[in-house]
Amino acid sequence: MVFLPGEPDNRRELTAPQIADLFPDAIGPWQTVREGLTSEVEGIYVNVNQVETDEWVRNRVALIGDAAHAMSPTLGQGAGVGIEDAALLADLLTMPHLPVPLAFSSYERARQPVAREAQANARTDGAGPDLRRPGNPPYQPARLGRVS
Repeated sequence: MVFLPGEPDNRRELTAPQIADLFPDAIGPWQTVREGLTSEVEGIYVNVNQVETDEWVRNRVALIGDAAHAMSPTLGQGAGVGIEDAALLADLLTMPHLPVPLAFSSYERARQPVAREAQANARTDGAGPDLRRPGNPPYQPARLGRVS
């Protein structure tokens, strides 16, 4: 599968070998990926969006993982960030005498900057220099409304 973030017209007409030709200097594991693309393979192209929402907590409900901050899979950080969310929230909720609303607000305050940084890295570093070149459409995150 090849992830090409952006608008629907972003090189979907290219064959797998043509995509491989975009990365002639690939090294390490990417060289293996490039070599795998040089023969005709079935391609699946998807647009990659991220979920960004400002409110992760309301009353006695907290969003964690992809529900709070789904991110592009280009750097493979989504599951790890979600597991960190769960671990911190579990620690906070099991602290004696810590009210649930304070545990939730502490979780949200601590985890949002970490998730946003991971999303930003996936959005920019994961795109690679070729997909960020002038003329390609700017990244547009999916924006969600408030938690109901």
